[in-house]
Amino acid sequence: MIIILIFVTGGVRSGKSSFSEKLAVQTAPDSDHLHLIATSENNDKEMADRIRHHRELRQYSGVEWQTWEQPRALNELANRFNSDDVILLDCLTTWLSNQLFDPGLDETEWKREAFQKDVYTDILDSIKAIEENGSMLIIVSNELFFDPPANHHGVTVYLRLLGLLHQQLVSICDQAFLIENGCPVKMKG
Repeated sequence: MIIILIFVTGGVRSGKSSFSEKLAVQTAPDSDHLHLIATSENNDKEMADRIRHHRELRQYSGVEWQTWEQPRALNELANRFNSDDVILLDCLTTWLSNQLFDPGLDETEWKREAFQKDVYTDILDSIKAIEENGSMLIIVSNELFFDPPANHHGVTVYLRLLGLLHQQLVSICDQAFLIENGCPVKMKG
């Protein structure tokens, strides 16, 4: 069996999710094999609106998705998938933020280098475990590196880890896309 890993990035509201959903639908043998791992947490009005918007888009698409709302510990889902499944993970940027700045942890935990390394390793290990169980894994992430550098240590740590994750994922993926204003630009594959 060939397992395909696809990485999709772009600016906020650039059309990454829509592109990735269409790609998944075109690839899956039927809607029984379409899975969405949603990493967002409904913790403020803006996020609640975005979650509702994405749910409505999927609902009106006419395709039924098996949705897993999992802001952390994605490795727990790995055994839920089989070799015919197409899995869309939306999105890495939110997942990293959830892991790094988990409100259940000490508020300075993110400052420890060992913790940062653990988060990085856990994310890559979880992706590998999920990927090994499906036929295709599409990972969506935000491209945040065109903005001016942040003047906050937490943001700097976050962006450094996100950059490392992007580089690692692009190095191992089969295809990579950058979405610009709804237009996919194939960067790899």
